[in-house]
Amino acid sequence: MAKTVSTLGLYYFSPDVPNIQRTGTEEVTFSVSAFSPSGGEFVEIFSTVYYPANGTITFYDLRDIVETYMLENDLKVQLFQFAFGDYIQQSTIIYSRSKITGVAAADFVTNSFLTSQFSRLTKLDAKEYLYFYEPYPIDYAGTSEEDAAISLPVTYRIMYKAANGEVCTHNISKQQTFYYGFNTFTVIFSRLLKDIAYQSIMFVRVTVGSRTCSFYLTEKSGQNRFYFKNLFNCFELAIIPSSTTTKTETDSATATCLGELVQYDIEHKQTFEVQTAELLLSHAKWLIEMMTSPDIRLFDADKKTPGTMTKVIIVDYDSELNDAPGEACSVKFEWQYATGDMITKLGIPDVGIFTEQYTPEFE
Repeated sequence: MAKTVSTLGLYYFSPDVPNIQRTGTEEVTFSVSAFSPSGGEFVEIFSTVYYPANGTITFYDLRDIVETYMLENDLKVQLFQFAFGDYIQQSTIIYSRSKITGVAAADFVTNSFLTSQFSRLTKLDAKEYLYFYEPYPIDYAGTSEEDAAISLPVTYRIMYKAANGEVCTHNISKQQTFYYGFNTFTVIFSRLLKDIAYQSIMFVRVTVGSRTCSFYLTEKSGQNRFYFKNLFNCFELAIIPSSTTTKTETDSATATCLGELVQYDIEHKQTFEVQTAELLLSHAKWLIEMMTSPDIRLFDADKKTPGTMTKVIIVDYDSELNDAPGEACSVKFEWQYATGDMITKLGIPDVGIFTEQYTPEFE
């Protein structure tokens, strides 16, 4: 029987990672391993021994192996090497919570940010994170961070309404150093727009290499803000036009003690019910992605990174998504603090001049 081995592609979304099969082997036992790069070399992350049946071995559950490893190590895109006896193959895996259709993994990773939403609502004081993976060249043989550096064009196209009411565009272009592999690109709008005399900002389109994302700035109040891990295990900021109803309940048991009713097993429960305003279908679908995210954080301007913000959980949600042209969509959901606590955020009141020592003007 001729020896054959399944051939892996160069890129896969993690739900599409196939099983590998080898036929025609005469060995009694067969070693199968998976490796991931660490510190400049491949480190074994999985190994087992297979027993061929009629000269055939199938390496099952590659998806589970790579997804578990990527989640445990907070990886978004990773190169893996699979050893099937003396036969070695490698593929770059893009983690995804959902099966992706409509685009090939290779095209997506080379031309897109790691997001499903390429236009979104944001605010002037927001910090937006864009993530992407820059593939290594086929002939790459670098060994240092300097070897892995690559220069990519970064362009901001800003459409705004000037003080005189005129609609204007302003372009900013520059070269910026990134690296082969995974990159995080941060957009801070307050810094980006500080030198533009504007009445209002209409949108900002950000392009890095061949990857583009558009942001529409809003000044409206009454919006919830959450960071959540998207389909690709990356934190994204969701700004949601909505109204919030706070519900507080107390559950306890009572008993009579010394002639008085006494409460015990007291449990306070606080939930926040959010009803969105009318949304575009794409925005509503993206919020459903947030509803199913394993990691959601309540926006906190005092915290520097999403991972340090307070974790919350979605306890219930309902959506009305209509794909008819011109029809609005809405999402309703309830969230709680992940610890189950009631949290009250306090601040020190600003008393203005009374915080300063008074000095007479002509003293």
